Amino acid sequence: MELVSHLNVKYSFSKRPQYYSPDLNVERGISILVLILRICCRSNRSSYQRIQVLNWVVKNKSSREEFINFLKSPSILNTVIIRHEPWLNRTIDIAIGEGIVEVSNGKNIALTELGVNFATEIINSKLFIPEREFLMKVKKTATEKKLEELIKLVSDL
Repeated sequence: MELVSHLNVKYSFSKRPQYYSPDLNVERGISILVLILRICCRSNRSSYQRIQVLNWVVKNKSSREEFINFLKSPSILNTVIIRHEPWLNRTIDIAIGEGIVEVSNGKNIALTELGVNFATEIINSKLFIPEREFLMKVKKTATEKKLEELIKLVSDL
């Protein structure tokens, strides 16, 4: 017995836009990745851990403010929550496949020439202004060593 035939109700299907979080947008993720590497990282390369932390803090205003406060005073650790973004792995894989980044020395992620050009285009545009301003602000203080300390402090809690 078929349930639909017993309902005796008209129904139809309508195509509607499907919402998904901007964090899952591949183009946005790759853009943030190249900005991190281009603006904050020496020789346009960084460890995965550092990219993970910077990718998290750049996402919204409150996490940017918490991170800046931590950099000023590491004792304010209780406000900093680091979330590892599982979609970052996918973003990096796609960026590698597109020739935008490459794995350097078996452990670091580095911009290719194409990635440097892409980052330069973004920097010269009117896109990602809050993210670029934040990365410029923390580029001297968000060092590999400082972020390793943060990760160690957080993991010891």
